[in-house]
Amino acid sequence: DQRPTEALQYALKVLQAYPYQTMALSIAGEAYAQRSEWHYAAIMYERLQKAYSRQTPSEAILGILRLSPAEFAFRLGRCYIMLGLWDKAEELLRRGREEEPTHDRCTLALAHLLITRGRFQEADSLIRQLRHRPIAPDLLAELVKHRQRRYRASIRSRPLLSLSMIVRNEAERLPMCLESVRPIVDEIVIVDTGSEDATPDIARRYGACVYSFPWKGDFSAARNEALRHCSGEWILYLDADEQLHPESLAIVRDFLQDLPEDVGGVICTIESPHRREDGQHEIHRGVYPRIFRNYGYPTIQFQGRVHEQISPSLLALGKQIVGSPLRILHTGYDQPLEVLRQKVYRNYQLLLQHVQEEPLNAYAWFQLGQTLARMGILQEAEEALRFALQIGTLSNGIAISTAIVLAQLCLRSERLAEALAWTEYALHKAPHHTYALLLKAQALRLLGRLTEAAEVIDYLEQLPDTTIAFPSDAAVSIVIPRHVLQQERALLQSSMKSAITAANPLSG
Repeated sequence: DQRPTEALQYALKVLQAYPYQTMALSIAGEAYAQRSEWHYAAIMYERLQKAYSRQTPSEAILGILRLSPAEFAFRLGRCYIMLGLWDKAEELLRRGREEEPTHDRCTLALAHLLITRGRFQEADSLIRQLRHRPIAPDLLAELVKHRQRRYRASIRSRPLLSLSMIVRNEAERLPMCLESVRPIVDEIVIVDTGSEDATPDIARRYGACVYSFPWKGDFSAARNEALRHCSGEWILYLDADEQLHPESLAIVRDFLQDLPEDVGGVICTIESPHRREDGQHEIHRGVYPRIFRNYGYPTIQFQGRVHEQISPSLLALGKQIVGSPLRILHTGYDQPLEVLRQKVYRNYQLLLQHVQEEPLNAYAWFQLGQTLARMGILQEAEEALRFALQIGTLSNGIAISTAIVLAQLCLRSERLAEALAWTEYALHKAPHHTYALLLKAQALRLLGRLTEAAEVIDYLEQLPDTTIAFPSDAAVSIVIPRHVLQQERALLQSSMKSAITAANPLSG
């Protein structure tokens, strides 16, 4: 289907009523795959596998869509490959080929995976088989190019991956960060901006090259100093309060070696526990290009005094920034409230300076608006966020995040219709954004539009694993635990009961 969004909306609507309808599951899986939302696609195909074993009486009469074992293996195996679940993918694809040895897409996917894993002889055997099959020449040519790229990568002399960091007084947190990446980085470059503890000595114990650089109130200046000293083909940049997820450790090098030359940046998912003012915790997930190809400074450079970005440099070179299954754990916002307040105030001062220097930098205004909201300066926060949107240069993901913060501010001040409008703005750009859907349900409930609110909650509960909230459309998403959905459902049911009682006083 060339219109995956429309197909997906149709399929999800069917699945609300019939969660195991095989045609809808197959359409949803393929639509998610066309959108490169591999996590959701895998969930749909896994549910399809269950559906095959639980045929209902009506399906027995009408028949059900059943993919061939090899076609199913290809579709789900492709998802597993893109998610970095290579063992599961290989097992599934081999099983598919056993069932149907002449299924070319299954064979292509398995050959691609074997090349990615460096098992060239096994892959060559499959390539020889494919040469005698009626497959599109461009598919075979791309597979051969992939093999050539990976083989060259396996014998290259230049370091593949540099770790780049800026630190100050991080003796307590730095060891965990460096331990998380030590097995997969070829060099560690650390710029110290004035530590008064053992941070430099700890870094050197891990083999890091440590450079001193005076703090200038500019994160990009320090990042660029570290960038100047990196020699790897790719650069991963982390903060001391971050660690590479253990599951990503096993796949990051193979993933990078598999990328074509026109890819300049790799998006990673940052999982960040946040401590709220009320003491509660929530998990934020953001997507950022934390790994990028080393074109050398100043050809590429970070921009922005705070919340610095590398993307503008990569895009200016015409390079692609692609998604990945790589994850980074960030603990910087899971700290005592006083520490967080100090961090927010520091960012506020730097952002004020940034917007004074670049008054039409929409991203800086967005970050200033978020920071003002965290400080409780709500009217000014709203003005900054609105201005960020009015400038008109925000990326799609940041525009969605801006609208969601505006919806939260409107809900807080009981401007319910306006809050609803901002959720609709976000959902127009990202129809499955779980946090925007939750805010929409809350706005509808408070407006007394209870049936519509119930429909949104029903829809949320039908989305694949709302505890994951994979932020493929937006820069940041907030994880919605199941109990939060249950609480919203309970509030909605209470409102419905009150509405019935008000309409029929004698019924109570």
